[in-house]
Amino acid sequence: MYRIVGMTKYLRRMGWDITVLTVNDTFACKTEAALKLVPDSVGVLRTSSFESQRFARLVTARINGRRDLEG
Repeated sequence: MYRIVGMTKYLRRMGWDITVLTVNDTFACKTEAALKLVPDSVGVLRTSSFESQRFARLVTARINGRRDLEG
């Protein structure tokens, strides 16, 4: 991830228009610190994500009569 952030700086210097695509929120990791390293001239778009493992746990929990991911 830090390589990508570094690349944005070099590509901007070469005249490229850069946009970073990232997720709104994810259960696996948080990247807010890294996004602060992105230059202000680089656009950042946030989108929703789909985590298949989390979805599978949710479905299994519902099948087993639970409403949460615990257990």
